[in-house]
Amino acid sequence: MRAGWLITFLTACAACGPSAPRSSPTASPASTQSPTRAVAAVPGAPPIRISHRSAPKDVTAAVADALVRAGYDVAVDHPFVVGDAAWALDLTVVGTVAPLPGGRDLAYGVDVVVTFHAQNVDHVRISFVGAPGAVGANEVEPIVRALVEHGALAAFVAEHRARNEARAAKEGRDAAEAQRARDETWARAQPERCRELATDEACRLLVEWQTTHREDPRAAEASAIMAATAARRDEAAWASAGVNRCRAPKKVDDCYGVVSYLEGHRSGAHVKEAEDVLDAVAATRRVLAEREEAARLARKRVGCRSHCAREPSPGCESICMADPER
Repeated sequence: MRAGWLITFLTACAACGPSAPRSSPTASPASTQSPTRAVAAVPGAPPIRISHRSAPKDVTAAVADALVRAGYDVAVDHPFVVGDAAWALDLTVVGTVAPLPGGRDLAYGVDVVVTFHAQNVDHVRISFVGAPGAVGANEVEPIVRALVEHGALAAFVAEHRARNEARAAKEGRDAAEAQRARDETWARAQPERCRELATDEACRLLVEWQTTHREDPRAAEASAIMAATAARRDEAAWASAGVNRCRAPKKVDDCYGVVSYLEGHRSGAHVKEAEDVLDAVAATRRVLAEREEAARLARKRVGCRSHCAREPSPGCESICMADPER
């Protein structure tokens, strides 16, 4: 996670001058435009975003130029971007200048406070005398030099970089361990055995795995394996249903395989075909059933008569014929 930074530049004086400083030929020129972006001088330091308020614009621009000269990534009045908010340094240049006796020069005082979520990181204070409007990067360059020489900012950035690197390393180790555990669980589910044998028993562990790993990246692969094996079992069941025998049945049980397929594969690929076959031979099956029932009763009657001849008793044949166990 990136750290959020706030750097406030306070430009102060003993008394406030009514007018903005004017240019001086002895000072370095300072642009009021957003300076060119560069790589940060402090390794790992975030970009700097300077917002202009009540300070003279030449002071704001001078601070920006000094930071750019030092190699910092700087933008003046840069829009506040949500994606950068947690990492960008925010510099607010605020303050006034004090006129000196004689009216030619001005006294400037600059405080730079570096904080991180209300925690002080560094504090730099400089003061200088300059002609009105002539403040340039040379005058405020001690701010940057002090920040670098103090080392507090660099140490703070290094500490957070190390902390982030340690966190990233731990997250990497945790992710690797989680992946290893997922791999072991997946292996125990024996997906290849299910894919190869396509039986309920071979796929039992994979079915159990599916119920508890719906968010796992391999869930889609498991579903594909189960769908493929279900299709194979469906084809095998249909192949063994004896559909051709059922199309021209000679006895009732010639269609038992097709009936069994319908009962066990309600969503099978051949349900419609099975229903059509059974509808087509429905009349034939009824005739066959009646014939087989008549033949069964005839055989039973013969047996009952034989039994009653050996052990005669009143109503023996009727009782025998009514006995479902005979």
